[in-house]
Amino acid sequence: MQKQQVRRWLGAAVGAVLALAACQGGEPPQPKEVTAGSAGGAPPASAAAPMSAALTDPLLPQAPQEFSPSLGHPRAGETINADFLVEIEVCGQADCHPTVASQWKDSMHRWSSFHNPFYRNVVETFAQDNGRQASRFCGGCHDPALQYSGAMLSEVRPDDRRAHAGITCTTCHGVAEATIQGNTSVAITTEPIPFPVPGDMDSLRAHMKRVGQPALRTDALCASCHVGFMNKASGHEVLVNGVNDFGPWRASAYAGSNASRIDDPVEPQRCVDCHMPTVQGERKSIRSHRFPGGHTTMAAAIDSPDQLDALTALLKRGARVDVLPLDASDARPTLRPDQVRPTPGQPLAFDVVVINEGTGHRFPGGAQDLRDTWVEVHVRDAQGRLLASAGEGQGEEAHEKAHRLRIEMVDLEGKAVEHHRAAHFRSKAWDTAVPTRGARVARYTWTPAAALQPDQLPLQIQARVMHRRLPEGFAQARCEESKTPRGKAFLDNTQRLTGVRPNPCVEQPVVELAAWTTPVGPGAALSDAQPWWRRLYYRGLGLEDVLQERLQEPQRALEDAQQALASAGGGEPRDRARILLELGRVRGRQGRTDDAEALFKQAEALVGPHPAIALARGESTARVWRWKESAAAYRQAADLAPNDERTWRGLAQALGSLGDAEASYEAAQRGLALEPRDPFLLRSQLLAAKRLDPKDPRVKLAHDAFLANERDPQANAIQIACADQSAECWLERLPVHEHALVNATPPAP
Repeated sequence: MQKQQVRRWLGAAVGAVLALAACQGGEPPQPKEVTAGSAGGAPPASAAAPMSAALTDPLLPQAPQEFSPSLGHPRAGETINADFLVEIEVCGQADCHPTVASQWKDSMHRWSSFHNPFYRNVVETFAQDNGRQASRFCGGCHDPALQYSGAMLSEVRPDDRRAHAGITCTTCHGVAEATIQGNTSVAITTEPIPFPVPGDMDSLRAHMKRVGQPALRTDALCASCHVGFMNKASGHEVLVNGVNDFGPWRASAYAGSNASRIDDPVEPQRCVDCHMPTVQGERKSIRSHRFPGGHTTMAAAIDSPDQLDALTALLKRGARVDVLPLDASDARPTLRPDQVRPTPGQPLAFDVVVINEGTGHRFPGGAQDLRDTWVEVHVRDAQGRLLASAGEGQGEEAHEKAHRLRIEMVDLEGKAVEHHRAAHFRSKAWDTAVPTRGARVARYTWTPAAALQPDQLPLQIQARVMHRRLPEGFAQARCEESKTPRGKAFLDNTQRLTGVRPNPCVEQPVVELAAWTTPVGPGAALSDAQPWWRRLYYRGLGLEDVLQERLQEPQRALEDAQQALASAGGGEPRDRARILLELGRVRGRQGRTDDAEALFKQAEALVGPHPAIALARGESTARVWRWKESAAAYRQAADLAPNDERTWRGLAQALGSLGDAEASYEAAQRGLALEPRDPFLLRSQLLAAKRLDPKDPRVKLAHDAFLANERDPQANAIQIACADQSAECWLERLPVHEHALVNATPPAP
């Protein structure tokens, strides 16, 4: 039954996209072969058509230059001296920056290249699969000294000093320009660094000017590598989006955008505020150069307790978790804990809600197929005896019963791509990562095997969010590879050149990121650590991704939150408005557009004009092709949240559907300035350009850019093939699905 629901849901989604495409101007252009970088070229020299005054230049994704597929290149008029990028000792001298250098030596910037045994095998496998030039997709960010010397085009020798350099001081402090395009979208300078002379302020100013390039203080510097994609240049048939931590942050409340939901006020946080926190240096406060992220395994492999502590502290800010017991009815309403009556043979159901309140991007971030973050659940009696569990332990068997927060990448045949073999990535089979300031729900059921005695109640249901940096199979394979002659040679030379011998066979640290225990059954008390209405609200928020026919679940959860808030005195206007907004979103997905609008107006009366209300109104009216209302709503959303590409994407589509090509073209370009390879924005730009002047030669540039970045036409078929072949894939593709707890084995008498 669930498989049929998935197929119906996919069919409806495809139908809606096609209907929207038809409203926007007919069938999309027929695909044709586009060579890498053609979208960024000049108009054909043979084009006879004149340039149109009605059409400005299309906004095109940045094209690679001499180091394709990486976008990295030298500053205009310069060449890159790769040997300069290997220098790591001068900056750390005792009278210069010893604290910064010491922090950097433990960081993942230091361990980004071939001396990282977890990375080296990935890039070498990529080169085997797609060719050495294609592997420069990795090299721009991970291996700058190898990349810009041309060494990536041949087998890298274990004793090559450049392979052990990583991302050095001279690399980041040599970025003259940076953009948000990703794949190393930087211009590098390796001009000599003037050293300050004691007592000579002019020499100090010259030094600071050279190492303090303006790009260094922009978020684009981080985005240039923490946005990644694969396309024809890297040997992929279609565009495959990879890492993107920047886009979700830019559209979040931490970056000043509030189009996702009505949220609590948060302090602005840039990339450096979390990943380069202020610490004490030798003379003054400095930004930490440990660059903490999540690679606890590498910190353990190089035996750096200080690095591991910094990573653990950051990870523990990432998420929190909650457990809410459910009624057994179809709508799955939430029960207060003391209303639960555990009965032998009758399933007890509960939802585990993972809430991302502390991460500025999706949780977990980075290359999410290489993250191992899961939910561990225990049911114990009042005496602390284990009755049932799911996801306990670190073995693969335990993981099969765990809910994992990750992305699963599959190949053209729908088969899971193991060990981050990125050359075979084709489509995303499922995605259970938690949006920033959002929630995800995992459902669990447990059937008591025997009657519970009074002294066993109330039961204690505990959920823990656990983190291990690498999937166990991947880590084990890297351990075995390190024992080969080539693996040993790299470890030997890493020790010789850096003084450190990483241990790829180290036991991976497992970090508890969050935990929550809910008592259930007679005698259970309601925790006051979080307001009851708020717990119900986050459950409703996490349920909004359910299939169309199950939308009564988030509706009921949000109505329960609304009732609980009223019972608690009504709360703040913002709290009432946030529930009304989400109820309106659910109504909109149900096709009850007028009911949704009534709820949006109620929310607006409480908090005034708000980008999240405007965006939700635009989405609701667009679903039923009320384009005039939709365009007005999206325009308001774009005015209130101009850094969220969703507002411009919706506005461009609505205006295009109304026939306003000039305004649609402008809106599409505003969005493309934020997300240069968004397929919907590129399509809106193309359709608007064709309407403005189909004979203008610049239309071909927009056309080529769209074709080079369009959505994979086989994605749905690939994902369905994955579900047909794999029970895990079939289950995980359901937005909210059930995991059964396993009864504990009774202790031997």
